Amino acid sequence: MANVITIVCFVRMWNSNGGILERNHLLTEKQSRQLLEWINMIEYEVICLLDGAVEEAFGNYEEYLNNRK
Repeated sequence: MANVITIVCFVRMWNSNGGILERNHLLTEKQSRQLLEWINMIEYEVICLLDGAVEEAFGNYEEYLNNRK
């Protein structure tokens, strides 16, 4: 579990204004927004699973997949 939280924290730090991804022009603005959207989904899913809300955990991801069609 600690690894997932670490990934979320590092991605937020690297993707922030002035973060390594921005400073080195590694992502476009669109890619940066996409990465943040994924991290938000992962973080929410982990929180739901830790709280025992298994049915609710992947609702945002399912909505994301449905909107991509």
